[in-house]
Amino acid sequence: MELGTIEKIPLREVWASESTNFTPWLEQHLPELQRAIDVLAPITITDTQTEVTTESVRCDILGNVGEDKIIIENMLDKSDFQHLGKCITYASKHKAKHIVWVAEEFKEEHLSAIDWLNENFNLDSEINFYAVEVSVIQIKKDGKVAGPPAPRFTAVRQPVFSKKEAAQQEYSERLINRKQFWTDFKEAYGQINPKWKDKKPPYASWLNSYMKRKESTERNTTVFFRGKSPRKSIPAIQLWIGSGREETIEKIWKELTDQKSSIEQKWNSVSGLKLKWENPENRASKSIVIESDIEIDFKTSSEEENKKCKEWFMENLKKFDEVFIPIINALKS
Repeated sequence: MELGTIEKIPLREVWASESTNFTPWLEQHLPELQRAIDVLAPITITDTQTEVTTESVRCDILGNVGEDKIIIENMLDKSDFQHLGKCITYASKHKAKHIVWVAEEFKEEHLSAIDWLNENFNLDSEINFYAVEVSVIQIKKDGKVAGPPAPRFTAVRQPVFSKKEAAQQEYSERLINRKQFWTDFKEAYGQINPKWKDKKPPYASWLNSYMKRKESTERNTTVFFRGKSPRKSIPAIQLWIGSGREETIEKIWKELTDQKSSIEQKWNSVSGLKLKWENPENRASKSIVIESDIEIDFKTSSEEENKKCKEWFMENLKKFDEVFIPIINALKS
């Protein structure tokens, strides 16, 4: 009895177009893609959007992994430098921490590039790159098709998390100490706001406290350390608007500046700290910021200095959220 033969089918015989055929199909089959890349660290992709336009670039699939962004760039041909550039561009635009590149086949030079990115990105960023090959097979029996095409995903490159974890033991004392600070802070502030208890403390200098998304544009309050010198930084809190369409960001910013007087009146009624309205010319993002006058270097900081920073954050974040969360929720744009 003949069991049949397995034949590999060119992707373009199954999907005629990347944007109108393959991308929508891929969005509906993300669990299969997840299984291919969850060997080392399982992930679940949620809140997906397709063909997301930001300024002059368009991301195939944008989604979330927990609170982090993920971008998926897919193609029906062999890998090329243009799509490698797209992956990096989209990741920077959307501040993504997971970058998945899907192609029919990867050239050695592009696999080398993915390896280099995973090996050399700072632990501070916690950014991960994946290269996934997609193939389609079909069974034929007696020369006739015996079943529907069956797509398969194979992760040919992904982060080696064990190497990253080992490197953390030798990484900068400053970053390790800062991560410990965020751990202590989220546990303490979690007693005031339980939503903080499950937050993952980063090596990075910031931690998002509240987020709302609309039309892929983020608006959140963030606690962070603003650099004042190569080693020292100061505690700060901001309402941040960014990572979306520039026109939407401008509309939100106009809504905020139109009510600047009432916002400052509300803030001045609870705090003596000055609000800074920051609208940098070279960036699409905008922010309203408060700063402390405390300076800290996490490589040499004492328990007393850490405690002082933590207390400043706890006191002022509570006030900041009380004023700005209702404002974020009331935005029309």
